[in-house]
Amino acid sequence: MDLHDGWTFALADSMGPLPVADWAFLSDDRFDIDAHTARRMPVDPGRVLAVFQNGAGDYLCLHVPEDGVTPASGMIWWHEQPAALEAVDFMVTLDAWIGLFVDEANRRRP
Repeated sequence: MDLHDGWTFALADSMGPLPVADWAFLSDDRFDIDAHTARRMPVDPGRVLAVFQNGAGDYLCLHVPEDGVTPASGMIWWHEQPAALEAVDFMVTLDAWIGLFVDEANRRRP
């Protein structure tokens, strides 16, 4: 019933679910995807919602189908290959990315 409103690693403002106010479709100017790149993408970037950043410029996203019936599916947008969205299991990837961050943080604890 409630929506978690994100969290990130405070020092870098990275690696976490984004606050709802920071969610954006890949068609948003902040992703700097030109028309040529958008045409090469397997789905409309205006239907791909970035909801989690990994701190390296890449995003875990939800592809939101136009029909309003088909469930959203997970995709990764890699900033180094912006036209090559990767289909993924959203929850498995979310868990793995958070796990990487937590494992790294644990290694740095004194």
